[in-house]
Amino acid sequence: MTLAYSNAIHEILQIASDKIHELKDRIIDVVDVIKPPDFEYAGHLSLVLSKLSPLIGNMIEFAIVSELNRSDWSRYKGKWDRQDPGFPDTIFQWDKEVKPGIEVKTWFPFATEITARFKDSQLHFANNQTHVAIVAWTPEYLIYGKPRIMDIFIDTAKSFDGMRCADLGQIRVAGETVFGLVGKCWNQFHWLGLARIEPPGEENRDEEEKGKQRIKDEG
Repeated sequence: MTLAYSNAIHEILQIASDKIHELKDRIIDVVDVIKPPDFEYAGHLSLVLSKLSPLIGNMIEFAIVSELNRSDWSRYKGKWDRQDPGFPDTIFQWDKEVKPGIEVKTWFPFATEITARFKDSQLHFANNQTHVAIVAWTPEYLIYGKPRIMDIFIDTAKSFDGMRCADLGQIRVAGETVFGLVGKCWNQFHWLGLARIEPPGEENRDEEEKGKQRIKDEG
């Protein structure tokens, strides 16, 4: 791969990442959960809202592709396409063999743990041509309204793939314990303003201490 070829891939991913970051605090007009008429219904809605998470997440991912294609990519003679269930799910189609891509992972913090599994060949990472975008969202009024992008974390897929079990710890989000990446990816919880580290338990004390030291080292 020539330097110019590699630089073009980097530029495409950087521009796309900047565009995705601009979605922070944006209301995504893909669905609208109506305001509960009373407290009883509000309580019920808070318990079942997570069932909408996969649907809304998928719609947000499609909206991101549309948003990327609002920009002018004529310099690179290509456009962004959605290829779910392929990896990465958002890919830049141009006339080169190596295609830049972004795997978009939407996360509703009040619904599920945050997970990402890469089952495809590491050839997708060989030229650092793939990024992962974690897009955290909630309804604009927490349990009702349109989806609002809370914040976004983007890094290379190669860096995510390099994570090991030592990077895992217990995270508490809005009072619920979930598992997440602590070390390098601690920031993706920290910027939400919702998370704090909980001791993983005696059997995982070494991992807890490693996580604390890592956070201390990263400032």
